[in-house]
Amino acid sequence: AHASPARRLPHRLPLARFYLAHALFNMQKLTEAQTALLGYLDDVAAAGPQRVLNMPDGWNGKKITEEDRKASRLRARAAAPEAVADAHTMLGLIAEREEGPLAAAEKLGRAAELAATDRQRAEIANFRAEMLEKAGGLPPSNEEEKERANLLLAEAAEQRGLAADFTEKVKAAEAAEEEKKKQAAAGDGEGKAAAGEEAEGLEEELPTLPDGEGGAEPAEE
Repeated sequence: AHASPARRLPHRLPLARFYLAHALFNMQKLTEAQTALLGYLDDVAAAGPQRVLNMPDGWNGKKITEEDRKASRLRARAAAPEAVADAHTMLGLIAEREEGPLAAAEKLGRAAELAATDRQRAEIANFRAEMLEKAGGLPPSNEEEKERANLLLAEAAEQRGLAADFTEKVKAAEAAEEEKKKQAAAGDGEGKAAAGEEAEGLEEELPTLPDGEGGAEPAEE
């Protein structure tokens, strides 16, 4: 049996649900926010990976307009791992309010699996650490709970370490990009200076006709 082809994701609805969920969360309408996020994730899962139509019009005999390309970019953005991970992060934050920090940490684990950038990985690791610290910080009533709390706190420390590592990677990448920009700017400045010196040299070498011999006076610099 052949695998069914990916369904075209309606490019407006998933993003609308995604941003609606953020707005509802900020308004503390957590149940509605959760419903919007789950609807968004269902749409993305049903549609599968989305392609960006960056080929020219007429490719393989197909008509591809600029509107088609824009819609494909929105579909790809809506289904991108970074957006899906962000949705799971939101579900984790909602779970903290509704079910407690341990449930939130579990849901954030899914977000960590889908995170697409080091910055996002660092943020999610810090969120998970915070939830695990809250769960592990509850007063134990017996030895079993105490041992469990110690395990949760150890896992929280591990998440803090991961967050620190990812943060260092982000800083290193930013520093490298800044250095690259400085070198490009310096190279551009040196190129302009060299061009200016060359132009000045040419001006000095141009012959000028003396006054009264049918030529124009030398141009003022």
